[in-house]
Amino acid sequence: EEEQEHDQVEPFELWFDLIYVGAMIELGSVLKSSLDINNLLTIAAMFFVLWSAWLDMTTFYTRFDLKDMFSKVVTWAYACGVLGMAVYTSDGMDHRMGFAVGYLMTRFTLAILYWRASVIPRARLMCQHMIVGNVIIGLLCIVPMFTPELVSAILFTLLAAAAFVVHAWTFRKPETRL
Repeated sequence: EEEQEHDQVEPFELWFDLIYVGAMIELGSVLKSSLDINNLLTIAAMFFVLWSAWLDMTTFYTRFDLKDMFSKVVTWAYACGVLGMAVYTSDGMDHRMGFAVGYLMTRFTLAILYWRASVIPRARLMCQHMIVGNVIIGLLCIVPMFTPELVSAILFTLLAAAAFVVHAWTFRKPETRL
């Protein structure tokens, strides 16, 4: 009978997931306070962005097990970006600039992590695709900072959807799969 190794969950991973739990609770409170269609669309957009950020980091660490100090610092910076988004969920899109800066931070730190992982020869092409996609999405997330609330919610939804397109685009060819 073979012994299977099980990775232990680190305290940081639990804390990271709790940030998302707190953000979801806050989104629920905002939705409960006002059930109009604009608020519903805004909350749905923020949920989608937060969920895609969680999925992006989970996907990255499923593929790569980077334990060096640089990667840990960048991952903490990513968590700070998520925390920034979580803090600015309480007012919907009223504080979209803070939410956008948090999202921008997650995109750029994820690009840095993929850059770090690109030293693995087998992963280089996939990492290059992910770097380009995350930098473009990061730059585009500046636009919702300067648009009306409902337009910002729609743009954030499109940006989060673009993150999924980047994944699909990256893994469409066998040479970019690990």
